[in-house]
Amino acid sequence: MEILRKRITIIPNEETDKFLEEAGQISPDRKDIDYFALALKMKCALWSNDGDLKTKQNVITVYSTKDMMKLVQTVK
Repeated sequence: MEILRKRITIIPNEETDKFLEEAGQISPDRKDIDYFALALKMKCALWSNDGDLKTKQNVITVYSTKDMMKLVQTVK
């Protein structure tokens, strides 16, 4: 846990609030709006096996575990 704590940065909700409206428009599932807001703020992809997140929007790149494994294998 100590290793994780050193590597994880907590982003306060206040920093993603301005992205919530846009995230709500692109997220196919209301329960994922916060994740989309964070991805928009950080300009990063999401890691999820929820196929709808990948196929029902085209703003945020979404990688499945299978996609991530392929990426890791190409880095070796």
